[in-house]
Amino acid sequence: MPLLRIERPHLIFHPNTCPNSGYICEVTVKNASMGIKVRDRIEAVIRLLSIPNCDNPLNSEAANLYEKSFKEFYQKAYAIFRGY
Repeated sequence: MPLLRIERPHLIFHPNTCPNSGYICEVTVKNASMGIKVRDRIEAVIRLLSIPNCDNPLNSEAANLYEKSFKEFYQKAYAIFRGY
């Protein structure tokens, strides 16, 4: 199964996305089969982006900040997004 990745990873600061490659944590496709529908994969990504899994992060800086202070995490994520 192909891995999911974000085309412009520099625009997102999130615990479950790799800031260099843009790959999204495999948790989204953990129980998926080859026949999974595109809609189901998109919904899984939306869920993961909405409710991060900080136990197995691809971006440890984002995960640590998310757990320490959501307000600071949100401000940094917003600043990164707005900066581009």
